Amino acid sequence: MNKRYGLLAYFVISCYYLGVSTWVAVTEKPIDYPVYLLSAYGFYHKQNVYLWNENDFRDAAAALGVRRYTTPYRYSPAVAYLVMPFLFLPYRIGILVWSLLNGAATILAGELLARMADRPVKRWLIRASTWLFVPFLVRGYAGQANALPVHPACAAL
Repeated sequence: MNKRYGLLAYFVISCYYLGVSTWVAVTEKPIDYPVYLLSAYGFYHKQNVYLWNENDFRDAAAALGVRRYTTPYRYSPAVAYLVMPFLFLPYRIGILVWSLLNGAATILAGELLARMADRPVKRWLIRASTWLFVPFLVRGYAGQANALPVHPACAAL
C-alpha cells in the first residue's frame, strides 16, 4: 500500500477515535465508565462494591459528580483499579482520557498484530480488522475497557 494511503488510514481512524471520545466526554453518556469509576471510588475507600446497594452507588455518584450510571458492578476488580487514577480528574476529563487511551490501545494492538504478517496487504487487512472490530468500535461510545487488556496480549505475541 502506498505510504500516503497508510498515513491517511492512520489519520482517519485516529480522527474517528478522537471524535467519539470527545462526543462521549461532552455528552457524558458512556455506559460502563461511570460504574468503573464509582467502583474505583468504593475500592479506594476500602469498601466492597460487590455488596453495595443503590444508595451506596448514589452517594459515590454524588461525591464524584456522576449523573448517569448503572448498577451493580459486575466486573473484575482489576478494571476498577485501572480506573482509580481517574478519581483525581474532573469527570469529563476522565471520560475523555479513558476513551483516548482505549482508542490508542486499539490502534496499537492493530499495529502490533500487523507486524506479524509477511506481506503489506496482510498487514493492512489485520490493522483494518482490528481497528474496525465491533467490540472496539462499541467501546468508543460505551466507555468499556475492551481494548486495554488486548494491547498487552498483542505485545506479548
